[in-house]
Amino acid sequence: MDRNKIKRQIREAYRNNKSGLYEVLLTQNKQLALAIIYSTKKITTFNDTQIKIKVALSTLIKKISDNG
Repeated sequence: MDRNKIKRQIREAYRNNKSGLYEVLLTQNKQLALAIIYSTKKITTFNDTQIKIKVALSTLIKKISDNG
């Protein structure tokens, strides 16, 4: 049950914050395969999950932009 809760939180946080990543990929005509690995046994709140997803996506966007 906890595993499904975490998967739902990650999926929703990604869905809410993916637009910036999509824009960068489209403007640079690139594709990306993305996997998110949750590697702790602690169950976080949705807000914490969303903050971490935002940080991860912004870091990824910066790396893609710097290489493009």
